[in-house]
Amino acid sequence: FNLTFAPTIHPSDPYSIKFENSTSSFAFSSDGKLTEEQQKLFKNCSSLIFNSKVIQGSHPVHCSIEEVLTYVRTLENLKNLAFIHLDKNISDEEINTYVKNNFPKNLNVFIPKVLDKIQIN
Repeated sequence: FNLTFAPTIHPSDPYSIKFENSTSSFAFSSDGKLTEEQQKLFKNCSSLIFNSKVIQGSHPVHCSIEEVLTYVRTLENLKNLAFIHLDKNISDEEINTYVKNNFPKNLNVFIPKVLDKIQIN
């Protein structure tokens, strides 16, 4: 895999990482708000893992699920989207209801559990 990096907006200066080989590409957002560099980095990814803290509204240093939804609608190749780093006070039911009612049906959106696996093609 080739690794490519892009900065996020966060007090600790984390970077997003894109993993790419001749057949697939996927990326991890890391902590922080979405930047133009990240948007370019994620453009042709088939899978993304996003750190999000809240479902809707704004958070000072994390993307909301709603903000990610607005962005991923522009990604033609995206097949899988995982959300991690969510506020523990938000139930899986709340998240799943929001995802079901708002995200495209052809996009596999999920909240991974311990030791979950996904195949990336």
